[in-house]
Amino acid sequence: MTAAAQVASLPGVVAMIARCTCCPYTLHNLLRALPADGLVAPLVSFLALAQRLPVADLWPCLRASAWLSDRHVFMDGLRLLALPLPLSLDTWQAVDTLRMHASQVAVVAKASMQDAASWHGARLVACALMGQDSDTDAHLVAVAGWMRSARSLRRVDLLHMAQSDTTAALRTFFAALPTQLETLCIANAGDPLFNTFLETQLVATVTRLALRTLRLNFLHVREPARAQAIADALHTCSTLHTLELSYGTGILQAMLHRPLPTRLRHLDIATFELHDPGPLLRALHGARLTHLSLRDETASRHHAPSDAVVHVLAVLPTMAAISHVSLTFVEASTAMAMTLSIVLPQLRQLEELRLRVRWRNETIAERALVHWLAPVLPRCRRLQRLALHNLAWDDQRWRLLDAALPHTVQYLCLDDDTRETPLDYSSDRVQVCCQRPTRMGCHLPQPAWWKTQEWGAPPAMPLL
Repeated sequence: MTAAAQVASLPGVVAMIARCTCCPYTLHNLLRALPADGLVAPLVSFLALAQRLPVADLWPCLRASAWLSDRHVFMDGLRLLALPLPLSLDTWQAVDTLRMHASQVAVVAKASMQDAASWHGARLVACALMGQDSDTDAHLVAVAGWMRSARSLRRVDLLHMAQSDTTAALRTFFAALPTQLETLCIANAGDPLFNTFLETQLVATVTRLALRTLRLNFLHVREPARAQAIADALHTCSTLHTLELSYGTGILQAMLHRPLPTRLRHLDIATFELHDPGPLLRALHGARLTHLSLRDETASRHHAPSDAVVHVLAVLPTMAAISHVSLTFVEASTAMAMTLSIVLPQLRQLEELRLRVRWRNETIAERALVHWLAPVLPRCRRLQRLALHNLAWDDQRWRLLDAALPHTVQYLCLDDDTRETPLDYSSDRVQVCCQRPTRMGCHLPQPAWWKTQEWGAPPAMPLL
């Protein structure tokens, strides 16, 4: 009996392994390697759904809008939820029907404090909230009340949009964050006083909670001493696994004064101000990261593109465990393309590569990028997922890329923010997505969590 057959002979063991697997691609590859007749019904439904929907829409949560997109997938979706699997509520459409079938709900469709004040939180594993001027202190106190007793709550997203000072009630909100919370995401799109409030709250919150993931967006800490205090708290947080610092000032600069924490595995940085990449390069050198995402939107100087991405590429081989690389840049350059061709074969663990031009410029270097990549891609022997975003395509470039893809690649994303007419490229070897001017059905989704992309309005009833 083969090892796969031995594992499949114990369906309960396979189901337990599945529950401990966070990566949808890993789970999909595992289940496809096992005999289907040895899988429990929910996992059989997972494989059936994976033929119609991207696996990232199915695991580790079932995305509600994808489930509703096709009547043929509804029954398989019901069986998958029975695993049990959380329902990712990214739409308020048919919410009454959806919630009836889910024992656990991750709300990613953002709701105001006023809407969330009537919830009870018993089934919530995640919630996404907006602070607005229409919210009252009573609303925040009500949310804090059910949050304290929400035993399954593991993630809280807060998008602060209020232009008025609500810091008094927010202290109650932050104090109510439960001790079992693993992920905290905060973005400020409102009152600048919220930054000042967070300067004191963040240190206390990071110290009190055993966070695994912290995402901070649009937060500006102007005083170096306070930024350093936050950076020190992040460095000493023994549980922190994932850190995102995007479009803010102060905290990132303070973090880069010394090497990254050795326990940090995922780092996501977005900035408009990477004029001096030196501190970042020193912090990255030899880091134990497995995932690195850099969105460098620094404005060009002297009509030359920023070379920060080139330098970051050059330091990647010093990170022995790096397996996921995502780079966004304002403009491609010949130096960047050359460095890519040298560095990529040295990344022995590379499973996923994402390259995104911020705005399609149709430069010579940008058009030549595929020509630089093609000779080295076959040497990336563990590469499974490739995303090339906002690039111009023609038949010649497509044929060149398709022929160069290693046999390990399963998914290719060709998303383009500016595309008005669809592409129509197909491959016998990989699944190609995002050729249409829409992001629905993407095999490699990378949503900006702070944006509001849900449909409809939250229900007035206390459904959650």
